[in-house]
Amino acid sequence: MKHFSHGRAKSRERASLLPREESTQRSMASHHPVERKEGMPPSILPTIPFARVYEQLLATYGEAKNEPENDPLGGVIATILSQHTSDLHAERAYQQLATAFPPWEAVRDAATDKIAEAIKCGGLAHMKSVRLQDVLYSLTQQQQEQGETKTLVAYLDDELAKRPTGKLTEGWTNFAPKGGNWH
Repeated sequence: MKHFSHGRAKSRERASLLPREESTQRSMASHHPVERKEGMPPSILPTIPFARVYEQLLATYGEAKNEPENDPLGGVIATILSQHTSDLHAERAYQQLATAFPPWEAVRDAATDKIAEAIKCGGLAHMKSVRLQDVLYSLTQQQQEQGETKTLVAYLDDELAKRPTGKLTEGWTNFAPKGGNWH
């Protein structure tokens, strides 16, 4: 007689003795489908424990919102910061940059090494700080050529309403938005 150290091994042995159909029914019996709610994954019927966790998450955090912030320049900056790093590190770098240099014009005007220091948690900080300032200088130059005096955020928002993203970003070095469109 074999000795099994885990109860699961014995139950597997017993399950292998059952006809295949009965074994399948037994394993499916523990997965009770529940009423599907909006926002739940469509590809699976959630189990009761999954549905309970989902309900607790909704109660704690509310419904997930996938609405972009109405800050297209923040989207440009976030895109640059997200290159070659995880979303977590990119978000952290974005928050640190936004905290250290409140208006985006301050990022443009700051010393490059100060920008790099603020975003170092996102990796490739020196390269990204140079790229950020290049994009902000390009935007400022476009803005000045048109005689605009708005903030860069307002200017970019207006420009995106007038022309396609690709036309606006033509002069930006090595830049392409991940999502293809910010507006």
